[in-house]
Amino acid sequence: MRRHHGLRCYISDLPPEWHPAHGVANTSAEVRRSVNPRRRVWLVVAVIVVVIGTTASVLGARAVARNDGQKSQQTAVTSSVEVAGTLKVTIQHEQDLAVSAGAFVIGNPTATQAQFQQWTSSVHAFERYPEVVGIAEIVLVPATQLSAFAAHAMADPTGPLAADGTFQVSPAGARPYYCFETLAQAHSGQLVPPAGFDVCDTELGPGLMSARDSGQGTYLPYGTGSSQLLVVGTPIYSGGVVPATVQARRDAFIGWVGTEILPSVILSTALVGQEGIAVAFHYQNGTDSDTFKADSAPAGAQSRMVNLHNGWRVQTFSSVTEGRVLANPNALGSMLGGILVSLLLGVLIYVLGTSRSRAVVLVHERADQLRYQALHD
Repeated sequence: MRRHHGLRCYISDLPPEWHPAHGVANTSAEVRRSVNPRRRVWLVVAVIVVVIGTTASVLGARAVARNDGQKSQQTAVTSSVEVAGTLKVTIQHEQDLAVSAGAFVIGNPTATQAQFQQWTSSVHAFERYPEVVGIAEIVLVPATQLSAFAAHAMADPTGPLAADGTFQVSPAGARPYYCFETLAQAHSGQLVPPAGFDVCDTELGPGLMSARDSGQGTYLPYGTGSSQLLVVGTPIYSGGVVPATVQARRDAFIGWVGTEILPSVILSTALVGQEGIAVAFHYQNGTDSDTFKADSAPAGAQSRMVNLHNGWRVQTFSSVTEGRVLANPNALGSMLGGILVSLLLGVLIYVLGTSRSRAVVLVHERADQLRYQALHD
C-alpha cells in the first residue's frame, strides 16, 4: 500500500507534459484533428449529391408538367375537332335519308300518305335513324293555287283538319305563297302539325327558300324549349338533277324533303368515346340564334370553337392539365419523391463515408481510456 501510494506521488510530481492524462488527451485530440477534414470532405460530397438530385428532380418535374400540359392541350384540340367532325358526318347521314326520300317523291309524284308510310317502313327509317322524329315533303303553293291544293289535302291530309273538316291555313292570313306538307310521317308519339300549317311562315322560311335557289341541302334550328328540333332538308327538282342556274332551279323546283331530328341524340352520338367533354351547337344568322347543348361543362373547363359554316359552330368544353408543377399531381409527386431520395442518398453517403473515421476515433478513445485506467491503476 505504501509503495502504491508512493507511485501515485511520483506520477503527480511529473511535469505536465509527461503526465499520462495529458498524453491521452493529446492523442485523442490529434486523432480528431486528423479525422475532421475527412468528415468535412464527405459532408461536402453529400451536400453536392443532394443539390444535384434536388435540381434534377425539380427540372424533371417541370418537364413532366410541361409535357402533360402540352399533351392535354393537344388532346383537347383533337377531341374538339373529332366532335365537330362526327357531328358534321351525322348531319350528312341525315341528309342521305332526305335524298332517299326525295328519290321516292320524284319516282312517285302522286304518292299517297299510305304509300309514303309504307316506304318509311320498308327502309326502316325510324329504326336506322333513332334521332329522327319526322319525315316530310314540303311543296311551295302560290296563292293562286291555294284552293286546288286545299281540295287535294282534304282528301288525303297529312295532319288534322279544322274542327269543321275543312283545310284552314295556319297561321291565318293572305300571303303570296305558302309551304305545306304533302307527305309526312311522324315517329310514334310525336305531335303532328295541322294539315294547313304554313312552314314558310316560320323561322324555317328564309332557309328553305335559300336552299331552293342554291340547290344545296341545309340544316336549321326549329322550335323552342323542350320542343326544339333540328331540321335537315334538301331541295328536289324534276328529273332528280340540280339545274345549273338559279332561274332553272326555280323552274324545275318540286319541293323540299326534310327530317326533324332530336339535337340531344346527335350531340350524344358525337360525344361517344370522348370523356369529360361537353358540347354546344350554336347557330347564328343575323338576329336568329339558337344553341343545342349536351352534358355539363367541367369546372374550370376551357372551350374551343370549330366553325362548320352556314351559321353553325361547334363549341366544346373540357378540362386541361396545367403546365405548372404544383397544379400537376404527377409532376409534384415526382419532384417530392426525387428530393426525398436525394436527401436519403446524401445521408447514406455521409454515413458510409465517415463510418471508418468514426470507428478510428472510437477505437483511439477506447484505447486511451484503457491506457489511462492502466496507468492510474
